[in-house]
Amino acid sequence: MHLVDTHTHLYQPAFDGDRAEAMARCKELGVDLLVLPNIDAESIPRVHDMMDRWPQQCCGMMGLHPCHVGEGWQEELATIEAALRNSNPASPWVAVGEIGLDLHWETSTLPAQIEALRTQLQWAKDLSLPAVIHVRKAFDELFEVLDEEMDERLTGVIHCFTGTAQQAEKALTYPGWMLGIGGVATYKNGG
Repeated sequence: MHLVDTHTHLYQPAFDGDRAEAMARCKELGVDLLVLPNIDAESIPRVHDMMDRWPQQCCGMMGLHPCHVGEGWQEELATIEAALRNSNPASPWVAVGEIGLDLHWETSTLPAQIEALRTQLQWAKDLSLPAVIHVRKAFDELFEVLDEEMDERLTGVIHCFTGTAQQAEKALTYPGWMLGIGGVATYKNGG
């Protein structure tokens, strides 16, 4: 059996001590591909490093996570766009992500999060890449943006989906969109 981990942050510093061992275990257990979602400008070199060290096992996404939309986010977004548009031909970006809306920790940044999301959805359309969307406590706001931005070029996945059955039905009305169901769905309060 061939397995793909569609969303792992194994490039984060917390894994510096055993990343090589983790990659070896993945290979041993049949996890043939790991998809690495970028979250901010600081993580770009780490994502690149994994794609360079394990080019047959790793591919990356490029985006600004909504929890990183804060002070200076426009400059951060410009850095991320430059990295996306100047991708390594040996390890191309496979999606625009991890992008989206998150109102769990901070609600005051919602207008900036929406602006960043719209910008990144446009990148996805321009580059014919799927979008990988993170959403927490902001499904209505997300659907409002998607309703306005949706066209035949925009496809993607709402990863780690924790919404209601009605929200799932709404998400699946968008052509070419899927839901990612993660382990959090098994939590008592996971959605």
